[in-house]
Amino acid sequence: MAMTLTTATTAAGGSSTLLSSCFALLCCDPAANAFDNRIDDKYSNATPRTGIDEPNDLGHQERTKSSSQRTSYIGLKPCDTSPNCWCSSAPFENNPARYIPAWNSSPNNGNSNSIEDVKQIIDTYEAGQNNIDGGGYKIIDYINEKKKNDNSGEQYIYVQFQSYKVGYIDDFECWYNPLSKKFDIRSSSREGYSDLGVNAKRLEYIAKRLEQEYGWTFDRRKSGIMCCMMFGLVASDGPVSLSQYCLLVSIVELMLVFSVIL
Repeated sequence: MAMTLTTATTAAGGSSTLLSSCFALLCCDPAANAFDNRIDDKYSNATPRTGIDEPNDLGHQERTKSSSQRTSYIGLKPCDTSPNCWCSSAPFENNPARYIPAWNSSPNNGNSNSIEDVKQIIDTYEAGQNNIDGGGYKIIDYINEKKKNDNSGEQYIYVQFQSYKVGYIDDFECWYNPLSKKFDIRSSSREGYSDLGVNAKRLEYIAKRLEQEYGWTFDRRKSGIMCCMMFGLVASDGPVSLSQYCLLVSIVELMLVFSVIL
C-alpha cells in the first residue's frame, strides 16, 4: 500500500487517477455479481445475496428426529413447509408435500453412471433457461470418489444458482446414497415463501438432460394425482412432468394458506 501511495505522489500527472483506481479496488465491488456466467450485465448492480441466510448444514449427515421430522435419517437437509424446496433424502412421511423420488443413475442396460454425469450437465447448464437462473451459477463443492466397477465411494455436488434481477441464491445438491443406491437431490430457495416453480424447473431441466444424454431413470408422477385432476392441466392418461407436479402442489398449498387467512 505504501508503494502505491509513493508512486502516486511522485507521478504528478496521474496521481489523482491512480489513487481513485486504488480506492475503487479496495473499497468497492466493480462487478456486483455473485457469478460471472450470468446472461448479461443488466441488473448486475444488484447486491449479491450469497451471504444472506447461508446454510451451514448442507451435505449428507445424520438428521435427528424433531418436531418437524417424524423420523431420523442420514442424508441431505430436509425442507421445511415452504413451497420453495424439494428433497428426496427425508422420508416421505416426514414431509410428503416437499418430497420427490431419488434419481436412479443405472440405465436399463445395467451400466452404472456417476456424479460425473451431473457435473457435465451443470458445466453446460443454460443460465436463463425457462426464464430462471439468469444470474448464473457456480459449483461450490464437488467430490467424485466412485470406484471403477460400482457406485461405492463418496459422490456429491453442491451448486449455487442466482436469480436474474434481485440476486436471490438457491442451493442445489446431489449425493449418492449408498443405502438406497440412488442419488438423493435437494433444491431450495434461501429466502421467501413461494418460488413460483423455479426449483421445480431447475430439477426438471437437469433430470431431463440426464435422462436423454446419460440414460438415467426417474419415477414419473401420473395424472391420477388429485391436484392434476382438479386443475385439468394435463390429459387424464398422460404423464406429469416434475415441474408441472411441483407447480401444482405449490398452487394447492397457497390456496390452503389463503383459505386459512381468509
